[in-house]
Amino acid sequence: MTCAPLGHGLRTRDKLGEQYSLGKTTIARYLRVNKLIPALKERLDNDNIGMRVAEALSYLRIEEQDIVENLLAMGTKINTKQADTLKAESGKGEINLEKISKIMSLD
Repeated sequence: MTCAPLGHGLRTRDKLGEQYSLGKTTIARYLRVNKLIPALKERLDNDNIGMRVAEALSYLRIEEQDIVENLLAMGTKINTKQADTLKAESGKGEINLEKISKIMSLD
């Protein structure tokens, strides 16, 4: 998302927040989770993953999100700490199935 130099994006979030009685952080999270692949959005909608987990997963590349979704479909669980670790590791460089599996198996 890009914002104008004077912060038009921030004002838009403020207006949306007022209109829907939501905080700026909540609005930002909703905008962020729009970057999830459809299957993970569906998990969020069905309360299979929480908003914080979804937000962290939205920073993963599409291929990495696909791996996470496949693991979740096989019954693997994910918590906020694991999702944050995946986000951090993805930011350092592309992560693979082995690394994602290892992170998601940690408690």
